[in-house]
Order: sequence, then C-alpha cells, then structure tokens
Amino acid sequence: MKQSEFVLKKLESGSVGLVTDAGMPGISDPGSFLVNLVRENNYDVVVIPGPSSLTASIALSGFKPNSWLFAGFFPKDTSKRKEVIKAYMDSKGHLIFFESAKRLCETLLWIKANFEINPKVCVLREITKVYEEVNCFELFSVEDKAGLSTVKGEIVVALESIDLAEDNERFYELAADLIRLGVEPSNLSKLFAKHIGINKNWLYKKLLQNKQ
Repeated sequence: MKQSEFVLKKLESGSVGLVTDAGMPGISDPGSFLVNLVRENNYDVVVIPGPSSLTASIALSGFKPNSWLFAGFFPKDTSKRKEVIKAYMDSKGHLIFFESAKRLCETLLWIKANFEINPKVCVLREITKVYEEVNCFELFSVEDKAGLSTVKGEIVVALESIDLAEDNERFYELAADLIRLGVEPSNLSKLFAKHIGINKNWLYKKLLQNKQ
C-alpha cells in the first residue's frame, strides 16, 4: 500500500514507469492492483508490450493474474462460437480473442444472448499506438456502449474469469427456495438479472424447468 501511495504522489507531477524482474508487469506480479488503483484516480495507463498484444491486453485489463484461454479471432460459425464459450466456462480462466471493428458489437451481443453470468469485459484497441483506448464494462451493459459501433483499428477483447459452476449451484438453491415461498419465476428472473447479473431469459427457462 505504501508503494501505491508513492506512485500516486509521483503521478501528480509526471509519468511513472512500472518495470519488474519477474516478467510482464500485470502478468507475473500483482500489477493489476496498481492498474486499477491508478485508473480509479483518473490517470491513464499505457503498456510498452512484449512480443504479443495478448499479454499487453491482460496487463491493461486489470484482471487478476489467472489462467486464460486465447481463442484467436472469434469464430463466425455459431457452433464454433458455442465451443469457445463452453471452453471458456469450463476453463474458469479469462477469455481473450481478436475481433474486427465492424463485427465487434454483433459479437458481444451474441455472447450476451448466449451467456448466463455477467462478466467484466475489456475492449482494447490500437494497443501501444497513438489512438490506444481501453473500454471496460459489464457484459450485460454492452447495448449502452454506443461508441463500440464506430471503433476502428485492431481490437482485442478480454472477458474476466467466472466460476460458473459455483455461481449456478448457489443461484439454483436460492431460486428453488424463493419459488417454494411463492415467488413467480418471471419476477425472480427479473430480480436476479437486475441485482446479480444473470441472463434473464436463460434463467427464466431454467426456473420453469425446475418448477415442472
């Protein structure tokens, strides 16, 4: 914590560089804590990368060090897309993939429609270049991000890891108890979507199956 305060103090009068002898900052050390702290204090974060935008995007995302699944360019074929999402859910790591600017919105909306939980998403473009930009938000708020439809350049998308198995088990148990108390599945799915972040349509179908 003392070092973090020191960095913030230094930023008041100029730029600060983070280097480490443990590898890529934010990958091989707790640099994600500093990335998030600096952003919370309204300072920009840039990366001087190693050989790949993959590691640069992980460092810039501020995600906690964890395993990750790299999917290359996100598939166009629906069945292959579902394979990628299943692999992501099973891996319990972050998902990193490339996407073209013109397909970015369509891809994120498709993931939202086919996903159960509401992970943090970071859209990173033009990493290390003049127009570098990092846009982080929750997946289910993607429709509110109008600027995504006009982005240009090279895009990397990162989805934060979520332990879906543990979350689903906890949500199902809570949902079953509430249904036994008389809460209607439609109302329950709306509440869970609002306060927990589960996909409303997906949860509603599951609750109907459990009620039968």
